[in-house]
Amino acid sequence: YGNSSLKRICLKQSKVSGNYVVAGAQLLPNDTIYHVKPFAAVLGSQFWVTHCYKCFKFISKVIIVPCNVCSDVQFCSELCRDEHTIHSSFECGDPEFFQSIGIFHLAVNVLLSFENLADHLNKIISGISLKQQHPSDFSESEWGILQLFRSITVTENISRQNVGQIEAIYVRLCEKIPLFQDHSMDLVKRLIASIGCQMSMNASTIKFYDVCSEKLVAIGAGIYPQIAKMNHSCYSNTICLFD
Repeated sequence: YGNSSLKRICLKQSKVSGNYVVAGAQLLPNDTIYHVKPFAAVLGSQFWVTHCYKCFKFISKVIIVPCNVCSDVQFCSELCRDEHTIHSSFECGDPEFFQSIGIFHLAVNVLLSFENLADHLNKIISGISLKQQHPSDFSESEWGILQLFRSITVTENISRQNVGQIEAIYVRLCEKIPLFQDHSMDLVKRLIASIGCQMSMNASTIKFYDVCSEKLVAIGAGIYPQIAKMNHSCYSNTICLFD
């Protein structure tokens, strides 16, 4: 994880191919090319009772740590429970809602994963150009997400279902996190729609190996800013593994 991985690959860009990666050093079979943590991730609802809601680890019935408020999700440790502040501040107590909003669940997690959210929300919603922001104001992963935001254009392909989901998310954000009330409703909705569009194109499916079926099983989705810059290939000669 970190710079040691980056030395093995080089991110390049062209008008024809977009973003793409080339080897920065000799790569051998079974080499790890890139190892990175997600900026934000969500666990599929069917796994809420079997896996840690924070780190996605399979949980033995002996070590279950419940949420302090609800009985909808569980954690593998008190550390995971205490670190997952998004659940306690925004998600807790309404599992049906988050099952109904699809990829927008991840979009909201992306937004709420910024540190000093009030300050960053002002910058993002105000539409300040990325060139007017300084990388030192953000963590490396936050800066990567902001670079993705810059490439977002909300298309007219937002369905009526999506519009309803965005409206419901906005209402819940204002109820749970008052700072969203200080901004234009249309701008906040547009931001949610934009992040949702970006997640639908660039999020990665998180899988684990099921010993019983001997297959990779999808348990959630996450956004990895550096990986999201890379073009996807239908005939890839690499494989994504999750630990």
